[in-house]
Amino acid sequence: MQESSSFNKMQQDFAIHDTLTGAYSRALLDEQFPDEIERCSRYGIPLSLCLIDIDYFKSINDAYGHMRGDQVLKTFVNRLNSLMRKSDILFRYGGDEFVLLMMNTHKEQALYLSSRLLDKIRMVPFSGEPPLNISLSIGVASFPDDALSAEDMFNIADQRCYEAKRRGRGQVVGETSKFQNDIVFNKMSRLIERDEAISKLNSFLELLPENGRGVLSVIGPKGSGRTSFLSKVESAAKMGNFEVLFLTAKYELKSKAYGLFIDVQNEEFDFSKFNTEEFEDLISKKIENQKKSGFIVVLDNLAFVDHATLNLLRNCIIGKKLPCFGLVYSSEPDTVRNFEYLDVRLMDTIYIKPFSPKGVNIFIRSVLSWDPPADFLDWLYTQTMGYPKLLSESLSYLIENGTIKKNGEHKWLVEPNYSAIKLDKRLNKFGKMPQNNLPAYLTDFIGRETEISQISMLLDRSRLITLVGPGGIGKTRLALQVASMRLHDFEDGVFFVS
Repeated sequence: MQESSSFNKMQQDFAIHDTLTGAYSRALLDEQFPDEIERCSRYGIPLSLCLIDIDYFKSINDAYGHMRGDQVLKTFVNRLNSLMRKSDILFRYGGDEFVLLMMNTHKEQALYLSSRLLDKIRMVPFSGEPPLNISLSIGVASFPDDALSAEDMFNIADQRCYEAKRRGRGQVVGETSKFQNDIVFNKMSRLIERDEAISKLNSFLELLPENGRGVLSVIGPKGSGRTSFLSKVESAAKMGNFEVLFLTAKYELKSKAYGLFIDVQNEEFDFSKFNTEEFEDLISKKIENQKKSGFIVVLDNLAFVDHATLNLLRNCIIGKKLPCFGLVYSSEPDTVRNFEYLDVRLMDTIYIKPFSPKGVNIFIRSVLSWDPPADFLDWLYTQTMGYPKLLSESLSYLIENGTIKKNGEHKWLVEPNYSAIKLDKRLNKFGKMPQNNLPAYLTDFIGRETEISQISMLLDRSRLITLVGPGGIGKTRLALQVASMRLHDFEDGVFFVS
């Protein structure tokens, strides 16, 4: 009789607590949540629910194994328990999803507390081999502001958690956004048919610390998804406890020495007064103080990088001041690469291709939760050739002009005249460069930041600007530099008359 009682108690404990993490179980949530809503309704008490999803948790299991994943889950729950209030209740909903009930809490307060939890979790690496940094996507719903029943409240929080992922992850969302014509693509859609690429990336990040130096090339035609894949590189590197600097090269900055750094918006690094001599010292201190595994520069669009920045990166690769330095860059197949001749022990290349017809179908299902008719799918693939950028622009256009219409919450209808549309003539394919005859210079443009800023501000409010100075001072070169940097602000073109 006593053994039977102990067994029943153990069964009851399993029903209450998740066996891996010790958080309360989903079964208990399903049982208790409606009762809590009823109690709050009876006494006029607010209640908030936070649905928490660990970003890219599958990547941890894939790269480091399920034992490491289980270790992260346990540590995550322990850390969350130490950060949340005593009145809050944590449930493991399943896999890498958790529910936090915030008792007697209005939505504004819940959003503030959730943002604080997100920052605290993200700031400190999770110990183990290797140390990992994780971020969270959190959807918040409140009683009675958002819903009056447990089921509706959970569904709203779930939608907002998904919205947080679609916006780029690592965010807290407390409002339900209405569908808009410009489709926001989630990270899952960007990683379709990228298994081999992800495998190479994980191998590169794993081998980089022991090799000390590494270069990873991400090669693919324009519009194939190179930039999207670099976003995955950035998140995976941060998860692997690397300090990461993401740089986006632009045509208008190619002739400006270190223009890539001066233009960067990054809270961790202040490049407003760029000093090349202090660059490696700044990185070294940051790695040492924050106990990072190394430093990785993620560089989008190698073709538009200025010569000074390229030389700086080469020095970082061949130098010995940094204990661990990696460069991951994207470029088109015909771009001359600048690092292959360097003596680097770890060097690899990832080739990014457009989607196959099957990949296009998965892409649409991922974005619109819809399986399109086979004829429409064939037509869309023929029009876009599987380029993700052109696919997103095409779907946005087709929805905007009513060719694809929403019929219910998750259903779509296609107008029968879709095949008459020539998408390549309707869309500005991949954002063409405005017309110009600006001369190319072999040397970098150095300095003149104050003058560039002044001229640019004058250009916003005046149609004629005159630069005055003695011969040979650099008036023409300065004017051309501003013209190249503002090229995309003039759709009809920018022209030089000597």
